[in-house]
Amino acid sequence: MLVYGQPGVELELELEEEEVARLLFITGQGRILAITTANKIHLLEIGENNNQFNLTKSYHLEGRLKTITAFYLEAGLKRLVIGTEGGNIYLLRLWNMSLEQEIIYQDQVVRNVPETFRVNPGAVEAILEHPADPNRLLVGYTRGLVVLWDKAAQAASHTFVSQQQLESLAWIEDSHFVSSHNDGRYVSTVRYGRYGTGTGLFFMVILLSLF
Repeated sequence: MLVYGQPGVELELELEEEEVARLLFITGQGRILAITTANKIHLLEIGENNNQFNLTKSYHLEGRLKTITAFYLEAGLKRLVIGTEGGNIYLLRLWNMSLEQEIIYQDQVVRNVPETFRVNPGAVEAILEHPADPNRLLVGYTRGLVVLWDKAAQAASHTFVSQQQLESLAWIEDSHFVSSHNDGRYVSTVRYGRYGTGTGLFFMVILLSLF
């Protein structure tokens, strides 16, 4: 693994018998999270002389259903939120690289969604923190289900569905997000209203083709 900085800065680290799948910089801390194909999460720090990486801590999520499929770093930079193949979401404490006891189970998230999506919405394909409210998560599943999850209420406040397989999510502003799908289209939601209280199903979308 190589990381390049300003002219003359080049950092290298070799992880034995592991391939790096994704990297995540921890802003302002000189640290990087490396997720490997072995489903391990490594916390790396840049050395004092800015010329080497130090592997400080690691965590291994074991089991096929815990295969990491999506993740994001909370705004406070203290926990990594991890979506998995089995559809559950885990919280990893970065200061000691251990899991919180709190788990957001898939069957809890989809409790009030349409029945056709309740059986098997698939893996967590994308997960994002709400840009204005860190207590809300936008969670997207492979089959096209997207849920706005309220962590405090432990319930879905809004539900969005698409008939196409989900590829990614991105916030445009705090009441507007875009999803991309495997048929080459992306879906732009209308404004759903700032923090609705009931669980709602919304079909009002704009479909745009990339082709």
